[in-house]
Amino acid sequence: MKFITPGSGAGNPSMVRNDSCSFLETQKAAGSRSVALFNFSYDPVEVRLVVRRPVRDVLELQPEGDWKPIGFSCRKNLLTVEKTLETAGIGICRLR
Repeated sequence: MKFITPGSGAGNPSMVRNDSCSFLETQKAAGSRSVALFNFSYDPVEVRLVVRRPVRDVLELQPEGDWKPIGFSCRKNLLTVEKTLETAGIGICRLR
């Protein structure tokens, strides 16, 4: 298991599992964060993030442009989202 750490800045999550994954995070109003996840590997990967603040819900951006709640679990600072990024897959989530 490897940690891919982002640039500096408090509160940034880190992608866990595969060197071929990256993400981009933006801070939103009212404490929510949007995270765009990119899988550049040839294998599907589970979405697991290390977070510094508790997450109370996760929403996934749908093709129609609306946000849909998605299942997740959080143990200490490891957030596991019930989503698998397929090869060359992209996922956009909002963490609140």
